[in-house]
Amino acid sequence: MIQLRVCRDQDRFSREVDFFILQQGEGASGAVVVVELQRLAKLMQTFDPIASRDFIRLVAERLTSSTRTVERVVVRRREQSLCARLGVAEFAVFAPGLSQADAARFAQHLTAALNQPFEWRGHKLTLGAFCGVAMAPRDGRDADTVVRHARMALGAAQNTPARMKLYTQSLDREAVARITLEREMRGALERNEFRAYFQPKINLATGKIEACEALARWIRPDRTIISPGRFIPVAEESGLISPLSDAILREACWKAASWARAGLPTKVAVNVSALQFKTERFAENVLRVVQHAGLAPNNLELEITESMVMEDPDRALRVIQPLREAGVRLAIDDFGCGHSSLAALSKLPFDVIKIDQQFVRQLERGDGQAAAIIEMILALARTLDMEVVAEGVERKQEVEFMAARGCEWVQGFLYGAAVPAAEFAEMLRRQAGEDVTAEDAA
Repeated sequence: MIQLRVCRDQDRFSREVDFFILQQGEGASGAVVVVELQRLAKLMQTFDPIASRDFIRLVAERLTSSTRTVERVVVRRREQSLCARLGVAEFAVFAPGLSQADAARFAQHLTAALNQPFEWRGHKLTLGAFCGVAMAPRDGRDADTVVRHARMALGAAQNTPARMKLYTQSLDREAVARITLEREMRGALERNEFRAYFQPKINLATGKIEACEALARWIRPDRTIISPGRFIPVAEESGLISPLSDAILREACWKAASWARAGLPTKVAVNVSALQFKTERFAENVLRVVQHAGLAPNNLELEITESMVMEDPDRALRVIQPLREAGVRLAIDDFGCGHSSLAALSKLPFDVIKIDQQFVRQLERGDGQAAAIIEMILALARTLDMEVVAEGVERKQEVEFMAARGCEWVQGFLYGAAVPAAEFAEMLRRQAGEDVTAEDAA
């Protein structure tokens, strides 16, 4: 009969792994599997202490029963495993006697089991499990190192469809690269190397550039440009996304105000980060920036993702109401990618829906489902008296499709990539038929 031990003490778990490493020969191996249940921490905040203990007991039972089942059916092993709780939403299993291949199968099946809904007090709750795996002693000569490497693999697992990742030395190199990039980003923020670039938005009724979206770009002193695909994920992981977003908001407002003073009023859209949106004084901070820049509030549009809004619709309403009352326009971004409640959406004072570019791309492939989704979004927007922006437009056929169905705005490479403020100002001047000087463009 397979035996399974459970401990609540992280120190005891470490001692067990250390003992295994010291006692076993070179050919022996064991797996340390670190599991994170993504939604558990937030869920626990809503429970009273008794309910919390009851639910954690249910989670622990699922973990231990799943471990037994996977060991018996999948890897057919008989050594004792040990389960432990390492943090609020983090658990670990030490399974001695597993090869790397068996450890991968073990973790995959354990992840699948923990991703099944938990039935508790009449509710079905899905917690979102991810697993990171490290091998002892291959990936560390002591428990702390093996667990650290398993956690490193856990971080990488959150970006994989399998929700599971084995530790490799390349993850160490990636971690060093991320730390280095984070350090460089902190210095870049102090030196004002992050700048706002502006992508045109076309009003389909007039065929003219009447708005733009401000996008972050990192311009190093040697004029090399770092791709947002590199620095945005690091900014989000490190918390630097908030000061970065604040810097882009300030520059966008100042530039838009200067264009308006030059007789070229243009609406500018700025992305809101999740960390920004969670700050208590978010609306107050935005309105202060608008006032200091001298920008008319209705020339600023804040793009807030669907997932941020639906995380807590009541709080979202409290946050955005003062902005709406001041005249700031509000756009719901990445629409169609999340799980919006139409009842909740109808109560939120948004002005604009942005159709995510994945649906626009699918039009090119003749995807009938994407076309149906876009038509549904446009119909919903008409019902709620909201404008629609289609992003990622690259072909005239896509523009014709959108225009025929009542879409008001488009943006994408068909009309131009994001450019520095001076180039965008020059585009506005030329559109207006005015002569452009270097001073005007700046």
